[in-house]
Amino acid sequence: MGAADGAARLKEYTEMRQVGEGAYAVVYKATHAASNTTVALKKCIDKFADGQPSSLTRELELMRAVRGHEAVLELLDSFVVKGRLFIVLPFVSGGNLLELLVARPAGLETREAADLLRCLCAALAHLHARRVIHRDVKPENLLIVHGEPRRAKLCDFGEAVRRVDGAPRTEYVATRWYRAPELLAHARRYGEAVDVWAAGCVAFEMVAGSSLFTAESELVQQAQLAALLGKGPQLLRSKLSGIALRAHNRATPAAWHVAFGEFVEACLRLAPSARHSAAQLCAQPLVAPGGPALTEATALFTEATALFTEATALSAACAAPPPPPPGACAASDARATLDLSLIHISEPTRRTPI
Repeated sequence: MGAADGAARLKEYTEMRQVGEGAYAVVYKATHAASNTTVALKKCIDKFADGQPSSLTRELELMRAVRGHEAVLELLDSFVVKGRLFIVLPFVSGGNLLELLVARPAGLETREAADLLRCLCAALAHLHARRVIHRDVKPENLLIVHGEPRRAKLCDFGEAVRRVDGAPRTEYVATRWYRAPELLAHARRYGEAVDVWAAGCVAFEMVAGSSLFTAESELVQQAQLAALLGKGPQLLRSKLSGIALRAHNRATPAAWHVAFGEFVEACLRLAPSARHSAAQLCAQPLVAPGGPALTEATALFTEATALFTEATALSAACAAPPPPPPGACAASDARATLDLSLIHISEPTRRTPI
C-alpha cells in the first residue's frame, strides 16, 4: 500500500461526515463517487506499518478470511494514508443493537429477537468454521439492517483471532459483561465457546431489556456468575420464566418462550465443552426457519403460567385486609411462594458496559 496510492484512493470518497468514535478508530459516513455508494470509512488511530505484524494486520487478514456471508460485515477495501489505516465497509443505516435496546428499554418481543439471533448464530458458525474466534460479541457489534424480517450483521474484528490448537491466547478480551467464565478465570487456552457464551448473554439482554451481568469489576462478576449458575440452572430458568410474563411478551405463543429458554440455557453453561457449538445453535427451535413448533414443553409452560396467575391471586388474597381465618391460606402458601420465585426478575436497567 503506497502512500501516494492511499491518498489517491481516499479522494475517491466524498461527503465525509464523522458518525462515531472509539478508543481505536474514528468512523465516517462517506460516498464512493464512482459508484455513488454510501460506505463507512473506519480510520484507525494507531500507526500502521505495512508488512509488519500488528493487531491491525491481523484484523485485516481475518476480515478477508470471513468475507462472503450476509450476516458478517464485509470488508470492501483498505488503504493507508499518512500512516493511518482506512478500512472501507458497507454503511448500515439501522444503527446497532445497543441503540435499539436503549430505545426499547423493556426489551424486544421474542420473535423479533429470534430474527436477529438467527443472523448472529449464522455469523458465528461461519467464523468458527474458518477457525476464527470473534472474542467481542456484544450488542454494539451487531448492526441492524432495516427490513422484514429484521436482520443483523456482526462487525468489529479488532479482537478477533485465528484459533491455533494448543496455542496460548490473551485472556483479557471481550467486554466484561459478556466475558465467558474461562476468561474470567484468566484461562490462556480457550476456543469458540467464548463467543457462544457471549451470544447467550446478548440473547438474554435482547428480550429482558437488561444485561444478565452488570458487574463493575471482575471479582463482582465472578460472584454474580457463581450465584446464578453455581448450583445449577434453576435460578437462570427462573429469570427466563419471568421474561416471558412481561407485558410486551404475553401475546407471544408459549412455544417461543420455551424455545428462548432452551437457546439461552444451551449457551450459558459453565463448562465450555457443555455449550452448544454455533452450528448447533443454528438448529435450535428459536432460530430455525419457521420458528419453534408446538411441543409438550409448550403445554407445560402454559400450565405453569396458569399456576402463576392462580398463585398471584392467592398471594394477594392472603395479604389483603382483613386477615383470613387462621389456616385459610396455609395449604397453598408453599406453592404460591414457589411459583412467585420462579418468575422473579429484576426491573430492566441499562448502563454502558465496561
